[in-house]
Amino acid sequence: MIKDILINFGALFCDIMGMAIFVQIMLSWIMGPANNLYLSLDSVTRPVLRIAKKVTPKMGMLDFSPVIALLGLEIIKSMWIFLITSV
Repeated sequence: MIKDILINFGALFCDIMGMAIFVQIMLSWIMGPANNLYLSLDSVTRPVLRIAKKVTPKMGMLDFSPVIALLGLEIIKSMWIFLITSV
């Protein structure tokens, strides 16, 4: 019972953060970073993207940190589920 709640909470958090990063990417292409929704999402996703930017090499004008962040979130979600189920 508690394991299921913990698994669902961790997975839901990672999924919502991943969706927020994806929506932020789409908004930056469509409306630009001056949009209020973009700024709100930026304040939520900035901690995750900041970590991803530190480990992502510079590729000219392309920013691959959202891709690294999404992959990292999936890895964290898988590790979370594994750790909770193995206890």
